[in-house]
Amino acid sequence: MNLIHRRLPIGFDDFKIVRQNYTFIDKTRFIVGILEKRDAVTLITRPRRFGKTLNLSMLYYFLTLKDGEENRSLFAGLDIEKKFPQYMSYQGSCPVIFLTFKDFDVDTYESMLELLGCTMQDLYVEHKYILADSSFDEEYLEYVQKMQKAKGSEIDLSLSLKRLTSFLRKYYQKNVVILIDEYDNPIQSAWKY
Repeated sequence: MNLIHRRLPIGFDDFKIVRQNYTFIDKTRFIVGILEKRDAVTLITRPRRFGKTLNLSMLYYFLTLKDGEENRSLFAGLDIEKKFPQYMSYQGSCPVIFLTFKDFDVDTYESMLELLGCTMQDLYVEHKYILADSSFDEEYLEYVQKMQKAKGSEIDLSLSLKRLTSFLRKYYQKNVVILIDEYDNPIQSAWKY
């Protein structure tokens, strides 16, 4: 499709969808900045509708091992490939957990816990392939199965992201990248109610 006839991605925040179907303003220097800084934690504070979710989605597709080769084509012809090819070695190289609190607009603590439980359940189901690894002990298997069925206690839930990260680090023998979008939404929601 001719670039001139492609529409702007108003309301879309999934990098793959935007890249394949809409006009994309190249922001891959954002990835270069993240990789150059090598910070343990990066907090991105920008106003609403600034493109934070799209940038995190772009970073996810760049770094994730999942469909890494397929995702490589999403960056063809962009700045990171043309002007910063040394960073393309990071493409498809990391286990990535992408967690969003976008829909966490509930009015009770119990509802928040239930929503968080469902969100973590989805993440544990997404990574169920690690159950096949025989190096994990029975306690691990029980915990993962409990989280996949959303049967964990409040304590289990509070440790669920940390544990999933350690399970993935053990499985891949690589550090895990955690991307959290709309991190402040649960707090804003609690304040509102």
